[in-house]
Amino acid sequence: MNPPYVNTSPASSDAPKPMDMPRVVRTGRIMLFVLGGIQAVVGLLLVTAATLGVGEGTGSLLPDYPEGAYVRGVLPLVLGSAALAVGARFRSGGRGVRIGAMAIAVLILLRGAIEVAVDQTLPLGSLIFGLPLLIYSTKKEAVAWFARPRA
Repeated sequence: MNPPYVNTSPASSDAPKPMDMPRVVRTGRIMLFVLGGIQAVVGLLLVTAATLGVGEGTGSLLPDYPEGAYVRGVLPLVLGSAALAVGARFRSGGRGVRIGAMAIAVLILLRGAIEVAVDQTLPLGSLIFGLPLLIYSTKKEAVAWFARPRA
């Protein structure tokens, strides 16, 4: 039986060919790109709004103190940048990329839990992306993909 990371064919040479990226790994990569893009845009908008002082006061997305507004914008910006960087490394990366994806998923889930604790209205997005990403990163197909030998 062939190992899960090679695809040999009797018509080809004896050299093993790398397998295609498994579906769960591709789905996790797409989720990282979507999440990273959304987080980066939201982070940029919040940092810009905090810089311009837009929306300060009651009932706004920004807190009344500017440092909190910057933190509220910088955290999604950093998380989005990390998600884009990890997603870009899925094709050639090793175990560290899979662990990075799992860490990002855990941070997203923690952020969602904190939003629920402070009674925010949109923690559902954190669960929609964080939980499947964590599950996909721990599946045996993903483990085999990231543990495969590289040329």
